[in-house]
Amino acid sequence: MISPGALTFVVGITGHRDIPKPLWPLIKEHVSAQLQQIKANFSFLPVEVVCGLAEGADTLVAEVALELGMAVRAVLPMPISDYEEDFSEDGLATFRRLINTDEVVVEELPLSNSSKLHRDSQYLMLKDYLVRRSNVLMALWDGVANQLPGGTSDVALSYLTGSSGSGIEKVTRESTLGDDENLVISIFSPREWSDDADGQVGFEYLMSEGAPGCIASLVDFPRKVSDRWVGFERYASERFSDNAKDIVSYDFFVPEDAKHSPNFERLNGEFVRADQLAIANQTRSDFLFKSFGLMAGSMGMLFLIYAKLSSSNVYLVVYLVLFAVGYVLFRVSRDRAWFSKHLAYRAFAETIRIRYFLELAGRGHSTSIEDRLKLMKVNRFNGLEWLYDAAKSVEPLPSAHTFSRDIAAVTKRWVEDQSGYFKNKVHQLHHEHERLEMIKRLLFIGSFFGTLALILFKKDLYHLNVMATDGKTFLVFLMGLLPLWLALWELYQGKMAVRELAWQYSNQALLFSEASRRLETLENEDAKLTIIEELADTSLIEALQWTVHRFHRDHEPPTAG
Repeated sequence: MISPGALTFVVGITGHRDIPKPLWPLIKEHVSAQLQQIKANFSFLPVEVVCGLAEGADTLVAEVALELGMAVRAVLPMPISDYEEDFSEDGLATFRRLINTDEVVVEELPLSNSSKLHRDSQYLMLKDYLVRRSNVLMALWDGVANQLPGGTSDVALSYLTGSSGSGIEKVTRESTLGDDENLVISIFSPREWSDDADGQVGFEYLMSEGAPGCIASLVDFPRKVSDRWVGFERYASERFSDNAKDIVSYDFFVPEDAKHSPNFERLNGEFVRADQLAIANQTRSDFLFKSFGLMAGSMGMLFLIYAKLSSSNVYLVVYLVLFAVGYVLFRVSRDRAWFSKHLAYRAFAETIRIRYFLELAGRGHSTSIEDRLKLMKVNRFNGLEWLYDAAKSVEPLPSAHTFSRDIAAVTKRWVEDQSGYFKNKVHQLHHEHERLEMIKRLLFIGSFFGTLALILFKKDLYHLNVMATDGKTFLVFLMGLLPLWLALWELYQGKMAVRELAWQYSNQALLFSEASRRLETLENEDAKLTIIEELADTSLIEALQWTVHRFHRDHEPPTAG
């Protein structure tokens, strides 16, 4: 059974209720083959089939999934007593059998109107659940668009293109590197009354063609989607391990939050693990960067000693040893990808933080993480693409809409807390920058006076004995070290993007301090919510922009031509 606090890969299901019974065995074969292919991609990441368990396609897929030993989550669009009215006699018997199966987790979505049941609204809520949470959508569909709210075509087209309509324009082509968004596995399933009721059954991979109602039928599985799933599995392998569990992480959950929704404890658990892994990988990558700098400086110093002070081969041997160690460390850093992991895990942690407090403010749906990831093209970068799938696991559930908003808690525990954090970071970086600038000025002054000494006292320096060498040679050696260490320090600063980090902290500090000031002075609750929504959106873009910027600095662009 999947823990409610764990990341899961969700296979969402939508399909017709009236699929001809004679075609069920053939359709089940296709469903089984596709589910097994999906399941084969994951060893650490739990895979869960999610459906409304409606009569027809939903129960067909649920039965196949259970036969394969897969977890099934039945998300019922309304209370069971009301939902059962939508089933035939045979379908109701199957439904009751499945919801009483130990391997099936049953959830009921809340009523959109507590005083009256609006069935269309409830099915639209289920559609929203499937669109937001599905990592891949399996549609048992005849490929025809209709106007039924929450129906099969509405779910499939909304998942693919963001909206549904009365018509579909479909092209058939091979997959491209641009096919990196939502994927629908469509298994052709005619309806009982159609002319194809006894026809052929097949499947196709569907993706958006960039406009509402425009989709592409791919002749092969999209490579970028496969890359996303591989990355998500890699993250899961670390997330579910004991790696970095001893690291102290920031915990923003308080027991009072659980009164609003059990989702908060789950989100906090995911944040803590992402934060721990981000810290661990940052520590390792920072150590490597510093080690490279020290080794490069030491190698330069050894070469200058050999060239200017002593011609002993010992210096050359040590030089070669350092070179070999540096190469090994470089290969280790490239294979372990600590820096890329740090960027990705930090971006995921900040995504969860923002999602948590938006939920606490009662505005979980106001910011689309998926849209921001698309806008920043994060899913185009190797090592970051899995964020697109991981972000779906922290999308808000409809059940979270029912609690009252806690603006005071959001203001204190997020806005004011982050404002203080970023102001402190800006102060630390400014102090560090001033100290280093002072050291650089002293080095430049030393270089200037060293040059003057060579010009004015060249002959006198020849007669000065320092460490078994003349003063002129020793001074030239020192002057050679100065620009070497300055250059290495500038390279280190550039590699770590220290200046850009200071700008990012400054921007975030301004965003949160301004939001804090406005929330303190304004009394209108709707105005406060607007400020919180805008802050969440802007701070998320800042975090993603920083991630992409750092990634660009440390990875070569695609080969031109």
